[in-house]
Amino acid sequence: MKQSYSIGLDIGTNSVGWAVINESFDLRKYKHQNMWGAHLFDEAQKAATRRSFRSSRRRLARRKRRVTLIQQIFNDEIQKIDPHFYLRLSESMLHIGDKNSALELDANILFADHSFTDKSYREKYPTIYHLRSDLFHNSAKQDIRLVYLALHHIIKYRGNFLVEGGVDNVISSFDSQNLQTFMDFISADESVAKKVKAILLNRSLSRSTRKSAIIELLQPSPDNKKTISEAVGAVIGLKWNANKLFEDDSLEAKGEFSNKNYEEQRDEIATAIGDDRYGLVETLESVYQWTIFSQFIRKDSCLSDIMIEKYDAYRQDLSDLKALFHEFIPQKYKTFFHGDAAEFELYNNHKRNLNDLYKSIKKQLGEVAKDDPRYQRFEKRAELEEFLSRQRIRDNGAIPHQIHQYELERIIYNQAQYYPLLAQNRDKIISIFTFKLPYYIGPLKTGGNFAWSVKKKDGVIYPWNFDEIIDDEASAERFIDRMRNNCTYLPDEEVLPKNSLLYQEYEVRNELKNVTVNGERLSPDIQNRIVDELFTKESSVTYKKLIKYLYDNQIYNTDSLIISGTAKEKSFASSRKSYIDFTQKVGVAITPKNQQAIEEVIKWITLFEDKKILAKKLQKHSGIFNENQLRTILKLNYSGWGRLSRKLLDGITAHTPYGELTVIETMRRCSDNFMQIIQSDQYEFKKIIDDILSVNQRADITYDDIKNLAGSPGIKRALWRSVRIVDEIVDTIGYEPKLISIEMARNEDEKVRTKSRYSQLEKMYKELYGKEYTKSDIKSQLANYKDKLDRKKYYLYFLQNGKCAYTGDPLDIENDLRDSEIDHILPRSLTKDDSLDNTVLVLRKENQRKLDDYPIAPDIQNHMRPIWTSLKNAKLMSQLKFQRLTSQKQLSEDRVAGFVNRQLVETRQITKHLARMLTEKYHDSATEVFTIRAGMSSEYRRIHDLPKCREVNDLHHAKDAYLAAVLAQYIKIRYPKLDKAFVYGEYMKFKSKKQTNMDRSSFILASMSYDLTNKETGEIIWQSKITHDVIDRTMKYNDCLITKKNEIGDNQFYDQTIYGKNSGATMITRKANLPVDKYGGYSGRKAAYFMAIRYLKQVRNKDVFVNEIISVPTQIYTLEKTKPGSINEYIRNNYKQAKVLISKIPINQKIEHEGNEQFIVGSSEVTNAKQLKLPYNIEYAVAVALKQGIPRITITEEQATSDDELQNKRNKQIERRNKVINGVEKFWGIYAEKLANQYQQFGNAGPNAQSALAEYSELSLDDKIKVIGLVLRATHAGSDRVDMKGSENKPVFPELGLPNSFGRMADKSLDPTKLTFVYESITGLHRRKLDGKSLGRDR
Repeated sequence: MKQSYSIGLDIGTNSVGWAVINESFDLRKYKHQNMWGAHLFDEAQKAATRRSFRSSRRRLARRKRRVTLIQQIFNDEIQKIDPHFYLRLSESMLHIGDKNSALELDANILFADHSFTDKSYREKYPTIYHLRSDLFHNSAKQDIRLVYLALHHIIKYRGNFLVEGGVDNVISSFDSQNLQTFMDFISADESVAKKVKAILLNRSLSRSTRKSAIIELLQPSPDNKKTISEAVGAVIGLKWNANKLFEDDSLEAKGEFSNKNYEEQRDEIATAIGDDRYGLVETLESVYQWTIFSQFIRKDSCLSDIMIEKYDAYRQDLSDLKALFHEFIPQKYKTFFHGDAAEFELYNNHKRNLNDLYKSIKKQLGEVAKDDPRYQRFEKRAELEEFLSRQRIRDNGAIPHQIHQYELERIIYNQAQYYPLLAQNRDKIISIFTFKLPYYIGPLKTGGNFAWSVKKKDGVIYPWNFDEIIDDEASAERFIDRMRNNCTYLPDEEVLPKNSLLYQEYEVRNELKNVTVNGERLSPDIQNRIVDELFTKESSVTYKKLIKYLYDNQIYNTDSLIISGTAKEKSFASSRKSYIDFTQKVGVAITPKNQQAIEEVIKWITLFEDKKILAKKLQKHSGIFNENQLRTILKLNYSGWGRLSRKLLDGITAHTPYGELTVIETMRRCSDNFMQIIQSDQYEFKKIIDDILSVNQRADITYDDIKNLAGSPGIKRALWRSVRIVDEIVDTIGYEPKLISIEMARNEDEKVRTKSRYSQLEKMYKELYGKEYTKSDIKSQLANYKDKLDRKKYYLYFLQNGKCAYTGDPLDIENDLRDSEIDHILPRSLTKDDSLDNTVLVLRKENQRKLDDYPIAPDIQNHMRPIWTSLKNAKLMSQLKFQRLTSQKQLSEDRVAGFVNRQLVETRQITKHLARMLTEKYHDSATEVFTIRAGMSSEYRRIHDLPKCREVNDLHHAKDAYLAAVLAQYIKIRYPKLDKAFVYGEYMKFKSKKQTNMDRSSFILASMSYDLTNKETGEIIWQSKITHDVIDRTMKYNDCLITKKNEIGDNQFYDQTIYGKNSGATMITRKANLPVDKYGGYSGRKAAYFMAIRYLKQVRNKDVFVNEIISVPTQIYTLEKTKPGSINEYIRNNYKQAKVLISKIPINQKIEHEGNEQFIVGSSEVTNAKQLKLPYNIEYAVAVALKQGIPRITITEEQATSDDELQNKRNKQIERRNKVINGVEKFWGIYAEKLANQYQQFGNAGPNAQSALAEYSELSLDDKIKVIGLVLRATHAGSDRVDMKGSENKPVFPELGLPNSFGRMADKSLDPTKLTFVYESITGLHRRKLDGKSLGRDR
């Protein structure tokens, strides 16, 4: 008879835990093995890293191609006078002895004539800009090689392509497009704008002086002074803060256009502030670039002339500086200018920036040389950041290519009369210089994963015949197909652009649904008026604008309104910007007839930054837009994609209480938000979406099905591994499960705190106290407890100004806040919201009094409202938190039911997609797939004091999966159909009972403490104590199966750093003809996989056959794909008489060797694969101690004397503390014994640890915990090396006798014939072994 079973999955980004249980909640067995385990794998990397390297390779390849083409044009003429010129250039980096014999050991690189050598050239032209300037101004005939060198440099470093058009309209382009936008932003009229321009370009003034002068000129009002000041500073090149620029304290982004690393920060800043705001940042950066390159535009002059001036100024600067040192501090001259550690040498080698150099000069010369004119010159030039400024700096990136092109064309013109090849190939040379491959064309080679271009005809592609061979419009269409993203809810549908008219209407309406005015939500009619009347006129809607609209239109009879609920503070995050752009800027009325065309245009603008292809695409709609409108459309810039499709928002019609409507039509009619509409049973959208997905879903789940879901690569990899695990479990058992439960960790997009809590609090307190802050007690308290602000209790203390949130009485921080507790405003029994917006710190007695009541009692609200208001005004409390504290409304039945229902099921769409796929896969059986809320198993652990210990082993993944299976099975027993009304009724029954501490956690988990009887049959279907005993016993088992995904490395050949010849590193040649002892090289050759071979090796001057595991380099593995036989050739060339024993051993292959389990991670490197298993009491103590230290007793004996509940709590705290201390004390004896008997791979570490038991016992508890953390890292499966001793001056626990580098084992010669290779299935339920001894036999 088939026994029903359930599968539990715990899905993370680098692991999948799994467990199989029967109806009695016991683990199912397979061949006497409990069926539970975890599969580990490396987290999938985002494409950004690979894309960055790929882009760099292409950029360098294209630069090389340009140089090659210019060489071909000059070749015949140069060959006439110097046949070896190109050869000398190509071998310029080689040592003389390594050069081609044809060069006759000539040390010259450029010129080897008798009358003109490299020395002659450098004397005449100290820099390449001297040569370019000479050729620009001088029309006399020049050596063709000099002409080539000048053009070579211009074509190689050709400037940016930010501005379109020729040389003549560069300045005018910037003036019209960007300067005017900037002037409008700072409210400068035409006459003021002229003066602002003049100040911006006056480089005789320092940046700070220019900023002050412009602010003085503008005289901005107090309301916008901060914003304008930040914008002006930004265009001058000073640091700017997004929170000041946009008056939004939630923004953390900072920038500095003059910083050489700004380019690398662009994407990060754009993401942080959003596309709408980033448009202003782009404008400011563009104006900054204009201020930089304007200095390079002069009448009858060229860029190279300015570069020569910089060179001359640099020489003068250096001469003055050396003279100052010689005259005033000669004893410091040598240490400042000479030697690897010298300040000037560090600056020369780009290891010290200009400002640091200036500080050093001022420190050393500031007092002794302050009256010297040369030092005063230094001070003035340093203030302008010009002293010792190099020719090649980041500011050069602001120079548009047209400035270089101006020189290029003049040089060609001057020399074409002497060299016909220049006249004949003028257009070709200019096309080589100006050609920039449009991004929508992609790589020019056809085929492969990253190429999509379409050719009109075959042939070699050159810059001058590109349009004849490449079909740009067809390529653009393919590009559109590639750029398609998938809808979160309908994965087969493409998403809308973020600036789509429809998508922006959805965003505005959805945000408006959550807005309250004086605590009341707006009616659908008022919402419609706001969307149609206010948002179609204002591109940014603030609270002020909304209040004014509501008052002016007599919707409210007062303008004293309290607005809350928007995504941003004091304003809406959403807008109808594209609607305003087309109605006001383009000047077209949007009607049902032209709306589809406008949506298509918005999509093209989003896709194509290149205005040429956009102009071509727009011709399709020339009947809708006139010429002026088309020109305006070309100036619009949109970017970013939404997450929903047109079909989802406006293509599905469902039966609603208002009739047959689409989602967006329903949003126009009702008060519910988007999630409520598509999830609620009140509407049919959920069923229709599920039906659509079911029709499209195949029974078999392929990797492409997972790949097409909306989500990160990391989570998709985990989903695919999960599917494979379920398949194997079902195949092993032979029939389908009754239930599959899924719990997915919420770490897909882990947030990093970018601003310290300390600095945030300081800023808030200054707002609260004003000038009195510096005298307040809270300032010293904040400094004293700075290191504890990551603990929620302490952070809440300071957010509440040290007062109880329900009484206003002071809390005792000096007593470690023992008399206080964290309370949840919306009860934990309802919602698992542990955010700062739902938690407050209160006196313990107040928490006991409140119990799980909501709203807050009126007497508390009346007493505390002024204090809460002051905290809110100082931004110590959010608007949402204030609203929750002050609300007087009872939670409606629907809202309570919604809260409770969210405790039961997961709401993330990607988890639902996996559930749907699995449901379809097993649609012929009675299998039900259930997604439980993320974190539910962790909450169960907390309630039942079952701490998770990641540091000891990886078993916790399997145990979490077991809990997921248990919880899902329990929910299906207790709430069979998840009927919302039934669940609400159960909650209200539960709430009416006397509450215990456990009850005040999640209602669902608390309900597990009560038996459940079937009212119809009288059968007890849930026995709390018996089942909890089963769960508790199972959670202490340690027989989980742990497997690790084998990898084939194919994404990196070696580490990126090029080391010098004397670095001491083991290096790989950069090129075949560049030996590392002369030219240095790369280190860290990466292996794709390994091989077991037998070959002839010289050992102690004798040739003997040895068996070894060797690496197959990624470079060779990659080459094999295009050149079969490369791997065999590599083996033949590097290993004498080699015989392959095992042709492919993947990275992380598990082996057994001398009783040890290990993973092969290198040809001579292994890491531990054995999971450390400690007695439960020791593991419990370690888990608690490593997470929070030794537990504190927060209830004093005095407090507990008259309160039985507090006495019980205190007793539990004492018991827990003693349990942890006892486990920490006993840890070393247990650990040392296991190290000695089960981990022989670590050599003498085990016996040494056993001998150090007395030394361990002498350590303080804190040091013991520190030691435990270190040694567990070393013996964890897949361990890394751990430094146990530190430096000689600062040893770390040397008395414990453990090796300095403890953990991963390197430099181990692996003889495959002495190993046992272990091959495991994804679950580990199926395994086979290969005895290495069999490899040595002839087969």
